[in-house]
Amino acid sequence: MLSSRFLLLARTVKIFGAFLLSVLLCAMPLAFTSPLSEQLIREAYFLGERHDGTYRRLLEKYMKFLPRPKTGPHISSVLFDTPFLQMVAYADKYFGNYSAQQAQIDYRNKGEEVVHVSVEIQLTDSYGQMVAVPANSGANSSAGFPPRPHDFSKGFAVRIYDRGRELTPDDSRGARVS
Repeated sequence: MLSSRFLLLARTVKIFGAFLLSVLLCAMPLAFTSPLSEQLIREAYFLGERHDGTYRRLLEKYMKFLPRPKTGPHISSVLFDTPFLQMVAYADKYFGNYSAQQAQIDYRNKGEEVVHVSVEIQLTDSYGQMVAVPANSGANSSAGFPPRPHDFSKGFAVRIYDRGRELTPDDSRGARVS
């Protein structure tokens, strides 16, 4: 059974996450242009084909780092990997005979545009790897410190809005990162 303190914390994290995502979306309106125009595809190609760290610097504009809270889990970063950023990354990784024209063809052949949203949640001293189980939590349970479930990220909700309309994700998953 979860304590009321944990439930309040989870609710606070959910509300804060929704607020943060809405702030990020408002801050970068052109980054979410869909579908990408031929000009934006060319710009993404030319940014990526430099191979001079431009992609990493651009990535920082699409990622928001948050300060560590006094208590609770640390929502350390949120990344919006937009079709534009994906195109820059593709061109950045491509070495060889590649052109802006080929980038446009590849982009059009890719099909549906997808925005990947990544939220990194880090454990903290007050939201650690072990979960305290109170002694009076049930007849068949004992007090102790079992490990936090590997799928604990399912307890966090990420909501994204477009002009006041909540978007429904096609997929949602969490993964433990070492």
